[in-house]
Amino acid sequence: MVSSMALTSLRAGQRSLFYSASTRLSFTSRLPYQARRFLSDIQIERIKTEQIQVWHSRSNNPYFNLAIEHYLLQNSHPESTVLFLYVNRPCVVIGRNQNPWLEVNLPQLALEEARTAGRPSPIELVRRRSGGGTVFHDLGNVNWSVICPSANFTRDKHAEMVARALGGPRPWYLEDNHGRPIGIGGGGKPRVNERHDIVLEWTSESGVVDDEKTVKVSGSAYKLTRLRALHHGTMLLSSRNLERIPELLRSPAEPYIKARGVDSVRSAVANVGLPGDIFMRRVAATFAAMHGTTRSSILRQSSGIQEGQAELVQEIKDGMTELKSRGWIYGQTPKFTFSTHPTEDDPRPRPPLPLDLPPDFRFRLTAYHGKVEDVSIAGFGRPGEEHDIGGQLIKKPLYDLAVWDSFFNHLRKECSSPAAALWLHRMLSTAPTPETPERSSYLSYET
Repeated sequence: MVSSMALTSLRAGQRSLFYSASTRLSFTSRLPYQARRFLSDIQIERIKTEQIQVWHSRSNNPYFNLAIEHYLLQNSHPESTVLFLYVNRPCVVIGRNQNPWLEVNLPQLALEEARTAGRPSPIELVRRRSGGGTVFHDLGNVNWSVICPSANFTRDKHAEMVARALGGPRPWYLEDNHGRPIGIGGGGKPRVNERHDIVLEWTSESGVVDDEKTVKVSGSAYKLTRLRALHHGTMLLSSRNLERIPELLRSPAEPYIKARGVDSVRSAVANVGLPGDIFMRRVAATFAAMHGTTRSSILRQSSGIQEGQAELVQEIKDGMTELKSRGWIYGQTPKFTFSTHPTEDDPRPRPPLPLDLPPDFRFRLTAYHGKVEDVSIAGFGRPGEEHDIGGQLIKKPLYDLAVWDSFFNHLRKECSSPAAALWLHRMLSTAPTPETPERSSYLSYET
């Protein structure tokens, strides 16, 4: 698997672009507090002083990897250029300014979490600190990140670097558990398109591009500060979960939501079929050649390390805590309104409501930073009568309203509607839908 491929485990005598720090500390409870930090003083000094750096995380924890990435952005030398490579366990990653209720099928995602209890890891929802759209990560996807001075940043510069690394001979392909090829193998030409994504495209003998065969293999996102710029991207190599991505990244609530923030742009995607260790070595080599150096470093985390077994650098530890918090994941959501019917602000036609809802059922909810600002419901009792229950829910976190039956408990007995509660749960809840039947297909945790 990609996660177990150590880039330093090349044959003896073979020169490696990666430096394996000899000062790596073991994670034992016997070590004093100051010695149990994840990064050694030597590694921290390199981050703060070296001009060209290459780091590779040995962890598949998305919260850890994003916290390390942010630490490198904040603490690396202001004139340095840094390459950071990592692989995450299965997770859905939304952009800094995105709306999870709009981008993700939250009840389905929660159901995947419930199914995988006791397995290597649940599928997680993660909000990164950079902008851009929603992506799916698993062990068949390698993430690459470049941090550089803002003055040297362009949106295509390092995407083109990765495309060049991908553009060498690609005679390899990987197979799934049934012996079927994963990925499209050789033939497609890597190119950075007008959206700064890396695509593989085919041209005819006459030089005409076949747009129908063009597929996206890498998307990008950015974070810019006054002095530093972060550009990170994905690379689909051997994901076994591509068929599940549309199900997880298509919210049933989308037709009913008017939102501020950044919407994702959906594209046809495919695996390249290139082994992860080869891809990472190619990117590191291309990066080193681009910057005229062969010196680099690897950032390690002990495989299988459990949270709480090691004290991290406090800044990294705090970053992980923030990224894991529901206040960050949901509470950073820009203002949005969910409405079952067209409004003056959102006159779009809505899909027909389920037939088991009350005939005149209407529901409207406005939330800001994940907390309810206004809510009203109609369709019970006398025709046209609205029930103002905002006083019960105003300022309450929408993401903590796991069971929508409790929502209707605030109404009079004649207003109770199990069908409406179930439908709202499917639209807005962050918990599994109770009546959702178990499926035979699970997310794959292999590469």
